[in-house]
Amino acid sequence: MLLGDSSVALGRCLTQSAGVDAEEIAPLAALFSPVEAEARSRLWDIGAPAPKLYFVQAGLVRLAYAQPDGKEYNKAFLREGMFVAALSASLTGQPTSFFAETLERCHLHVADFEQFRAASIDDPVLTGVWRHFLEAQFVRQEQREAMLQMLDAKARYQRLRALEPELFERVPQYHIASYLGMSEVSLSRVIGQAR
Repeated sequence: MLLGDSSVALGRCLTQSAGVDAEEIAPLAALFSPVEAEARSRLWDIGAPAPKLYFVQAGLVRLAYAQPDGKEYNKAFLREGMFVAALSASLTGQPTSFFAETLERCHLHVADFEQFRAASIDDPVLTGVWRHFLEAQFVRQEQREAMLQMLDAKARYQRLRALEPELFERVPQYHIASYLGMSEVSLSRVIGQAR
């Protein structure tokens, strides 16, 4: 289902999250179409091509890997003001190695990844938005990697609680446990010790 007044909503969100002036956003907004997705909708599946770039206006999306036996490992939670893409798949043309699923009803804006990337080459505003997106992705990934490699279970929980406290109200505990690299039982124990 399409949302009304897409470019105004997208412009407002990007102005806040990427620091782009509202007047400069028209070329970018023209690349996106609004989409509404119900909770537990897949934006893409493992093994599929991922030629789309999503911007979350409202809602929450999770990225996760899945083993053949169905066990899932959460990679990221992306919320309002964030872009969602399978970067490596989109840049290399390879199939996706993880899936994207909405955890809440989402108001998204979707663009063709290659069109966005190509347009950003000649447009300094789009280049800035693209750079902001890539930097944010890199920083989040580096922080998560350090958290998983360097911190024990209690410290990982405390760090996530400090950095993204809203996730604990919006994400089921078993997903948070997976994201933190522990079982749900271990997370419950850590939460109990922290109280």
